[in-house]
Amino acid sequence: MINFKILVLPLLLFLISCTNPVKAEEVDENHIVWKKSDSPIIIDSLFTVGEHQTLTIEPGVEIRLKSEIFYTEMEIEQGFESPFSAWDLLHIESPKVGMISIKGTFLAEGDKENPIIFTRQNEGFWGSIFVDRAKNINMEYCTIEYSSGSISSQFNYRMSSIFINECSGSIQNCTIQNYKYNAVDLVNCLLFRIKNNTIDGYSSIFTRDSHIVIENNLLLNCSRAILLQGYSVSYVVNNTFINPGDVFTVYSRGMTRIMNNIIFDIVKDGRYLSLNSIAGYAFENNLVTYQDHEFDTIEGNNWVSIDPYFVDEENGDFRLRSDSPLINIGTTDVEGYQFPETDLYGNPRIVGAGIDLGCSEVQSNK
Repeated sequence: MINFKILVLPLLLFLISCTNPVKAEEVDENHIVWKKSDSPIIIDSLFTVGEHQTLTIEPGVEIRLKSEIFYTEMEIEQGFESPFSAWDLLHIESPKVGMISIKGTFLAEGDKENPIIFTRQNEGFWGSIFVDRAKNINMEYCTIEYSSGSISSQFNYRMSSIFINECSGSIQNCTIQNYKYNAVDLVNCLLFRIKNNTIDGYSSIFTRDSHIVIENNLLLNCSRAILLQGYSVSYVVNNTFINPGDVFTVYSRGMTRIMNNIIFDIVKDGRYLSLNSIAGYAFENNLVTYQDHEFDTIEGNNWVSIDPYFVDEENGDFRLRSDSPLINIGTTDVEGYQFPETDLYGNPRIVGAGIDLGCSEVQSNK
């Protein structure tokens, strides 16, 4: 087990270990590697990957971050009691919970059998993975849980598990769950892909002034699912939303394509789409259903109030059955977009005469 209690500076790595000491001279100061044999990695405060550094996390590593029970000022005003507020704990310059700051390259690449786990060390919530003008970020087969957000002098409150500013890369095949506020927040990102993830929590994906692809994701119980702002160029294709509130909130002057999604059982007073000042917009080939009412038509070429025939809805299996009416009815004509080779579950994405709606592709009887 390695316990990080002190900052990692751009040119020097300080390590303090409880049971498995690591000497500073044994670590390449520009390439940090966390190995499964060192797991769990304990982070008590801020761990920084400098501008010229690379952090590589090998499959199977567990990272435990110091956590606290706390609330925002608004929550405290509503009657929640805590010795701490978010303002006390989440300053990126000197956090009092575990937090990871990335300015270089971040490669957290697990595999299906050996995911990388970011979790809490104790009760409460840790901070965030805070990426600011990094060289590159790739997260694959990671589980991120019990995270909250961060506060900085530049960005104010960024209450997201993963905050990324001015960076290219991808988050794929990950699970983000049990978080306090929002899952992913992207600002000024070029060519960023959020693919094949399962996100279960309050809010999921916020973007501003970014070129982003959101595809093949399963999003559960998100009261605010996707917010697109500024000059974002966005492709939101073949995702499955279960029990959402407000699904798409689009305040963007960039091109937005929302295609082939399943939006199932929107909660009372939720909205599938809110628009303001948008150009180059398309909402096509989606299924939309509400929990408490049916409706006949919506704008564009979409489907409403159809039972998608999930494999086992009660037990959380939201793949389509082989007799689903959503098989082969999607479109593959999305200008400027290249469909992925596989679906959320690793199966071929297009099978038969066309593409299915949602994050899964039926493989037989087509």
